[in-house]
Amino acid sequence: MLRALSAHAWTAGAALLADEAPEPVAPPPVASERDARPDVEPGARPTLGLETVLASVRSEHPLLDAADASIDAAKGRQLSARGAFDPRIRARAYGTPVGYYRYGVVDTEVRAQTLAFGMVAFAGWRLGRGNIPIYDGRLVTADAGEVRAGIELPLLRGGIIDGARANRRKADIDADIAELERSVRALELARDAALSYWDWVAASGRLLVRARQLELARARDAGLRRQIAEGNVAGIEATDNARVIATREAVVVNAERDVKVTGLGLSMFLRDRRGRPLAPDDFAPPGLVLPPRLADTELTRDVGAAHQRRPDLEIAALRIQVVDVDIRVARNARLPSLGAQAYAAKDIGDGPASITPAEVGVGLALELPIPLRTARGELATATAQSRRLTEERRFLRDRVEVEVRSAHAEMSASRRRAQIAGRQADLAETLAEAERSRLGLGDSNILVVNLREEAAADAAASAIDAIADYRKARARYQVATGVLPTR
Repeated sequence: MLRALSAHAWTAGAALLADEAPEPVAPPPVASERDARPDVEPGARPTLGLETVLASVRSEHPLLDAADASIDAAKGRQLSARGAFDPRIRARAYGTPVGYYRYGVVDTEVRAQTLAFGMVAFAGWRLGRGNIPIYDGRLVTADAGEVRAGIELPLLRGGIIDGARANRRKADIDADIAELERSVRALELARDAALSYWDWVAASGRLLVRARQLELARARDAGLRRQIAEGNVAGIEATDNARVIATREAVVVNAERDVKVTGLGLSMFLRDRRGRPLAPDDFAPPGLVLPPRLADTELTRDVGAAHQRRPDLEIAALRIQVVDVDIRVARNARLPSLGAQAYAAKDIGDGPASITPAEVGVGLALELPIPLRTARGELATATAQSRRLTEERRFLRDRVEVEVRSAHAEMSASRRRAQIAGRQADLAETLAEAERSRLGLGDSNILVVNLREEAAADAAASAIDAIADYRKARARYQVATGVLPTR
């Protein structure tokens, strides 16, 4: 797209403005300021690639560590919700050691709630000893005590779903949401890292252009003074060139500031093994090129893929599932509480004939709250929340489509701008080179040459910015479709 900035332009300058050139291979991921430097020739700076920055984000960024902590917390809540189904053992010992009836009873029982229709299973052992009154005859056991086992089954309320199973299901969903939230954070950080990276690369490219302009003016100074001494050029030309040098020195200072500022922004994503920000001062930027178009980019298909891949849409769907659990609980709570119980018991050892046969018992219990205001209110609340989340998810789907289409439009436009800016820079550099040749022949002056060179430098800087804008637009498009940005 662009030729070298001049016939004797730097190789780096040409690389910054090449079109459709192969991209440099990035070094291994950055780990620390010392370890981040691959083996290079003495005095040379290793090239910092986008892959290195993204690898640093994945391994060292504190916000991803915070997201990992959120996942661990969600898994803790998930484990806690499962605790409602842990078996529980209960033991009691009671009696009347002083009085007419002196006796004692030991009663132990293990109970466990199950996932099977809210059924509770239990088993126990009881031993009664002493002078047990006749009205407490059920406390009498054989010598080895009484063993029992049975189940309690909710037939209506608490059958299909209850609080413990609802909490367990919601804890499972929350754990999935925590994982997806980390994916959202990873995408956002990767996008922001790519934007900061290309800002730094562009600022470094602009510094090369401005430094070259300053070098041209300084190199011209000695020749002008020689020509003035020979009487071929007026002395005012050296003064004008000195003004040009001073002006360009100030511009270089501003360009160096931009590199420093963008490097500090990039350091928020480039970190050492201890997670500390690492400024890219010891690294060289890659050649800024206009890469080939993204392969297999088809807008309608990518919109559909974004709807499938975007983790924020999955989060919205899971949050609706959480509310749906609340709706099921509230609807179930409007039902009467009808519970069935069945058990079998058997005394072991020697004892009265009246207690040694096995026993089987069944029972029913009914409870009906009136007028069910609690359940009705909870159902109304959960239904309204479900409607709200559904509409928010519908809006989010629309926003995702707009984001993808907007990013695609910006990517296409920025690529065309980069191509146009490249042609402008080519033409401006051609004019500047021609004007320098005229100056060497004595047909021009410093004022005109400076204007031509400034126009060429501005055009080259604009071309660099245009390529960086395309790179950033492409990163936004990739993240909008739910994939990590690539070089």
